[in-house]
Amino acid sequence: MFGWTGTIDLECDSPPYRVVEACSELGLREPLDVPWWRLSRYREDRGRPTGLIRRLVRSLLFTDDSADRLRCRCGKPVPELDCYTFTFVNERQASYRIGQCAKCRTVYWDDASPRT
Repeated sequence: MFGWTGTIDLECDSPPYRVVEACSELGLREPLDVPWWRLSRYREDRGRPTGLIRRLVRSLLFTDDSADRLRCRCGKPVPELDCYTFTFVNERQASYRIGQCAKCRTVYWDDASPRT
């Protein structure tokens, strides 16, 4: 019999569920079923030593500036992010920059709110 009663900590890297759900109306393909990465966190992960090694190898393989561009896990360049503003039932608004990889459909996003 399974008797563990502890909690499980989950780290979610997506905006609120209602925003993810609404993204199908924006033309994103299967937003509920694909990975979501906050672009600022993705950049941080890519700056770690393994990411630096990958960038060095790519810079040796590519002669143009395409090696300098941030790449998706599938190898394609991270897509440009467009700004969208969502209005919730309570009339609160939130703005996000969102883009989806054309190859693997991973969605990249970040807050679009002005930083103060």
